[in-house]
Amino acid sequence: MDTKQLYKDMETLRERLNLELEACLENGGMTLEVLDLSQKLDDLIVAYMRLDKPQTNIESNEVA
Repeated sequence: MDTKQLYKDMETLRERLNLELEACLENGGMTLEVLDLSQKLDDLIVAYMRLDKPQTNIESNEVA
């Protein structure tokens, strides 16, 4: 999955999640769909952060 598609998916989920959160506030309780959307968004954010950050954990072969 490329970063542009991943970002688009995150934005779509954020919009859906916001709508569901508003409905929950009006109805006085959290639904399973909201929890599921939140988890999916968290997973996408983690995947996006992994793709977006440069590889900096190159191990050194130096002997002290």
